[in-house]
Amino acid sequence: MRSRYSAYVKGNWRYVLDTTHPENPLANDPQSLKDDIQATCDSLGFEKLKILSVEAGKDENEGYVTFQAWFKNQGQMGQRAQGWHTQTFVERSRFLKEGGRWLYVDGEQEWKR
Repeated sequence: MRSRYSAYVKGNWRYVLDTTHPENPLANDPQSLKDDIQATCDSLGFEKLKILSVEAGKDENEGYVTFQAWFKNQGQMGQRAQGWHTQTFVERSRFLKEGGRWLYVDGEQEWKR
């Protein structure tokens, strides 16, 4: 989880893509998945990550991480850019272990404004 967050901070969309599980809902459209990850890296300035909980899944190859992340939207222009404010969301992410690596499958977000 932390390595994916660091990749988003650094704009390393390739790492985020490489650590996404084939069962991810967008995995059947790799170009769309790549574009989505790249757009997120380009438009959001992540500021902070807090891991809230880590839970085991149904077996040793599934796990859940609940985290909170803070960010600013880097794409704001005009009046919005002058009033940038930090936004935050909480996500419960599901990971599957494959080939010794934990890969992101999906997550449920709760946005806070």
